[in-house]
Amino acid sequence: MKFSAVIQYLRAVAAIMVLCYHVVLHWIPEQKPHYLFLSGGVDIFFVISGFVMWSLTAGREGGAWDFFSRRLKRIVPLYWLMTTAMLVVLVVLPGATLTSKFDLGHVVSSYLFIPAIHPVKGTFEPLLFPGWTLNYEMFFYVLITLALLGPMRFRLALILIPLAGLTAMGLIPHSDRSLVAFYSNSLLAEFGMGCVLGALLEKDLAERAPPWAGVAMIGLAIAAFFGLAQVPGLARGFAWGVPAALFVSGWVFNERARGTARWPLVQLLGDASYAIYLSHVIVLSALFQIAHRFVRSVPAEIGASVVITLTCITVGVGVYWFVEKPIINWFKTPRLKPAVAAAE
Repeated sequence: MKFSAVIQYLRAVAAIMVLCYHVVLHWIPEQKPHYLFLSGGVDIFFVISGFVMWSLTAGREGGAWDFFSRRLKRIVPLYWLMTTAMLVVLVVLPGATLTSKFDLGHVVSSYLFIPAIHPVKGTFEPLLFPGWTLNYEMFFYVLITLALLGPMRFRLALILIPLAGLTAMGLIPHSDRSLVAFYSNSLLAEFGMGCVLGALLEKDLAERAPPWAGVAMIGLAIAAFFGLAQVPGLARGFAWGVPAALFVSGWVFNERARGTARWPLVQLLGDASYAIYLSHVIVLSALFQIAHRFVRSVPAEIGASVVITLTCITVGVGVYWFVEKPIINWFKTPRLKPAVAAAE
């Protein structure tokens, strides 16, 4: 399914935000509070995911297995390939990374999307650490699949009630190293926000809203980000999720009201956003080791950061064109059933 241009643009923005966050974090970790907002690309991704999954399934009854199998085909192959690449580096060049080590149980859990404590970091991260977001994505896909077993008129409730219940559970004090903590993270609420946006658009709300509504939402998103950041102890799913939801909503509303300019390069980056997101950590690991041999000043760090960022984007686009896209097309190609093929 082809999505609107603005959704692809937002995916590009989200992926590059996360990439830039990791680049800057490497050079100046002590200044993290000043650029932490860049990691908000993840929150934008989650809202988009909720919106897209609702749009894919709205108005149709059943099709639970078809939906889930399609998501597996879309998400799993590239993730497994990138995880395998990381595993090869870890086994062949164990000194290449100081942030991980081989642990069989952790490796198996990483492939199966089972949250497991990282053997070095002590947090819930898979071998390919951006994959922690995919553990939430996979959980959300399972929830959508189960909701598809029920009637359409109850679907939004079947999605939102479990998400709300788990988010509420997360407010209860518990160990950060428990699965309860992982699956009751407030980030789950962001998927629900995306679903609500999709449901509202079904009611032609964007078409009936004033032309300036989208711009107002984007402005409100920026204000909400800085405002909610001042609320002590407010969970990330709300402090960053609400601004992310408003931000995505604003651009979607604006597209419905005014249309969207066509920017082929940004469209390509949106198409390649998943590949950029997964591959950049492997590329960064190699490039940082090279950079440290030559970088000796702040201007050099800035120059290296620009080169490294552009290289990660280029590699990500290459992975999309030569790996991810062929895989997607392979799954889309109709195949003869064995009996028919044998008869021919």
